[in-house]
Amino acid sequence: MEPSTTQTQRWTVGDVTITSVVEDQTDGVPPELFFPDATADSVKRHAWLVPDYADDRGHVSLRVQALVIEDGDRRILVDPCVGNGKIRDLPWWNQQSWPFMERLLDAGFKPGSIDQVLHTHLHADHLGWDTHLEDGVWVPTFVNARHLYTGAGLDHSRRESTLAAEGGQDIYADSVAPIVEAGLADVVAEDAQLGGRLRLEPTGGHSPGHVSLWIESDGETALITGDVIHPPSRRPTGTRRGGLAVRSGSGMKSNP
Repeated sequence: MEPSTTQTQRWTVGDVTITSVVEDQTDGVPPELFFPDATADSVKRHAWLVPDYADDRGHVSLRVQALVIEDGDRRILVDPCVGNGKIRDLPWWNQQSWPFMERLLDAGFKPGSIDQVLHTHLHADHLGWDTHLEDGVWVPTFVNARHLYTGAGLDHSRRESTLAAEGGQDIYADSVAPIVEAGLADVVAEDAQLGGRLRLEPTGGHSPGHVSLWIESDGETALITGDVIHPPSRRPTGTRRGGLAVRSGSGMKSNP
């Protein structure tokens, strides 16, 4: 599976195509900013990390991305990023204005062409574009899509919503409840067979109800891990402590 050299990255897994749509990327990030036990020197000791995962200074890139899976005639959007105009605790995600929808269109995907939206989990950087503001109200973006959640993930998001401060971050209220109220939500098992060449696997730990997505086609396999696996720029150091989740959604830039 080789990434294309075009601005929109695509990979093939047998007959399945994976497209990365980037919401935001910050380059030149010192690794110790997010991983206290990691240093630029420890990253530089592993030459294979450059240039795909780090620069020659040992700094890494922080990327927020969604993935579009094309399996036959079906299009599945996985972990649709942070979104615009959302009140978020992290300042670099708070009430942002990114050209994500323009990039989705440039990649060849109209919002109405998405058949399913899959969430590996319900953190702020994995569901934001499910809704957008219209006349001051959060409304669904992908109106023809079924939105897939695990029961444990939904329950946890609802509980967090009851604890949200007035006027503060409330992920359930702005990004989940409008989907449920519109009748676009489906609760699936954490080991659900999604049809075609796709199946879920429970990968709890990072958050309740976290799942990963297996793609298996014509003898080739890929795994979309959500935030359950740390980036290559961190793994060689052997460190375990840190404050940043990785892979689809927000994570260090990496090629599947």
